[in-house]
Formats: sequence, structure tokens, C-alpha cells
Amino acid sequence: MKGLLAAFAATVLIAGFPPAAQGASRQAPWYGSIAGLQQQMRAGKLSSVELTRDFLQRIKRLDQGSHGVNAIILLNPNALKVAAARDHA
Repeated sequence: MKGLLAAFAATVLIAGFPPAAQGASRQAPWYGSIAGLQQQMRAGKLSSVELTRDFLQRIKRLDQGSHGVNAIILLNPNALKVAAARDHA
């Protein structure tokens, strides 16, 4: 789990922080610290799949496309499968 969270921390640093109003039903994961994310995951409030999906959507929105910063060179095409395996480990 630490490796997965470290990868997301790197993504946050590259992609930056969002404006406060995102309209999400739960607080966006990039607002929390790594320790806070780990605590939410241990408490069952956040899964690896949810966290991975949130960050993949964020990368797509902010990094890719004609107005993106294109800072992410490669995404693991199996990221959601890996996250699901971590949730069931």
C-alpha cells in the first residue's frame, strides 16, 4: 500500500492541487495527507480502486488533452486491476 500511495503522492506533486469546489460527494483524496489516506483505507472509508480511479480521472482532466501539461509520461494500463488486487489482499 505504501508504494501505491507514494505513486499517488508523486502524481499530486506533478499535477498540483485543485480548487476547493469540486462538487464531489466525498472529499477529494488529494486534499489529504498520505497518513490520512492510509487511515481512511484502514478504516474502510476509501479503497485502492476508489483512490486509483480518482487520480486517473484527475490525470486525464489536468494532464492529458490539448490543454494538459503532459507531465505524466506513462500510465499503467492495469492500474485499476492492481488496485483491486490490493483491496483483496
